[in-house]
Amino acid sequence: MASDLPPGIDIWKIPLLPPPPGVIPNFVDPPSQAHMLRSGMGSILGIMLVFVVLRLWTRIRLTRSLGSDDYLCILATACVFAYSGLVLSFIGNPEGKHGWDIPLGEVLTNHYWLEATMASVWVYCWATLFVKLTLLVLYLRIFRPSAWGRWPILITIALISGFYVATFAGYVGICAKAGSPLWETIQDLNCANNSLKISKAQGWFGLFSDLAILIIPLPLVWQLSLTSKRKVGVMAVFLTGLAACIVSAVALAKRYSLVEQGADRTWENSVLFLYCTLELSIGIICSCMPVMAVVLKGFMTGLNQTWNSVRNLGTRLLTGNRSPPVSGQVSKIPSQTGSHEQEQELPDDIIPSGNVTGLRSFIRRLGRTNNDKTVASDHIATVDTVNGTDETYHVQLKKMYDVDSTPPSRGGQSSRGTGKNASVA
Repeated sequence: MASDLPPGIDIWKIPLLPPPPGVIPNFVDPPSQAHMLRSGMGSILGIMLVFVVLRLWTRIRLTRSLGSDDYLCILATACVFAYSGLVLSFIGNPEGKHGWDIPLGEVLTNHYWLEATMASVWVYCWATLFVKLTLLVLYLRIFRPSAWGRWPILITIALISGFYVATFAGYVGICAKAGSPLWETIQDLNCANNSLKISKAQGWFGLFSDLAILIIPLPLVWQLSLTSKRKVGVMAVFLTGLAACIVSAVALAKRYSLVEQGADRTWENSVLFLYCTLELSIGIICSCMPVMAVVLKGFMTGLNQTWNSVRNLGTRLLTGNRSPPVSGQVSKIPSQTGSHEQEQELPDDIIPSGNVTGLRSFIRRLGRTNNDKTVASDHIATVDTVNGTDETYHVQLKKMYDVDSTPPSRGGQSSRGTGKNASVA
């Protein structure tokens, strides 16, 4: 490409793009989006890593094993970090600057920038593939649905795998030639133009596949023998993937802006890189949400039980009734209602004894309602009531959702169902 220039031309004084009217190229200290991109990517990757670590910690702590979806999640996370690392390595050198602030010599001689840019595109194909497969394999493990529900998942897996393997092969075939350095073939306009076409195809396919992944679990959840309220709650967990669809749509619009005549690609690309990292990270976070919902539920349950125990102990201290009642008696706490004194009866099985064990039992019992104590007699949906489900995965889910695993109450009935009656939500 440099050989096509007239002799005597200083490539370090010619801008990559002609500047807009009234704008003077700045090759010394031009404005750059590098700082914004580094901060944004760092924050996004940090949040994603927290979710992945909590997911793996929960799985290993409860089951001491990982499933295929967990290994795919680890692989997807590694690819996202590899993609982001490549992008960050050339951001500001010169990616992230306006094209008229980049000398032509930078494009012709900065071989690392050209090769790292193409490598990031290749890694993005695999990162997107593994993120989407993580979600789909998770669906298979959780639901193991009937044939009519299983086939859409398997077909989606096949389509996604075929598409992203094909796009990777397309990038390699267009921009890599045997016997020639990669940076040299990348400078060919045929590579640049066809890569933009593939990028647009990726944007459309990514958006539609994200919508498919978002919709697939909804009818499967609706088939569970759950109350409508619980179904909505479970669906809300999976609908967090709507954020990924929104980012995919925005990224698709940005891809189209890059193919316009005279597009400032080095400036716009940096924004697209950020959207791609955000999209991939949200996909991984969504795959962690079923487990994270359990962690959050356990945290909120423990917090609520602790607060109730402190409140009830405070009430007993304020009323002067500090000694526990004799077993079989009813504790009475006076309260004022107008001018008449009434008595509130508290069952003696929730009054703590004067030791640590009694307080611990008291805290455990406070979080339970009458419905919890009679769950075995109600028709509550469980993961085990869904025919053909992945039993190993459901054992883990039962452990995660059964936050309060206390011994049976005095009536001989466990506060939580066991076996087939274990609640999952």
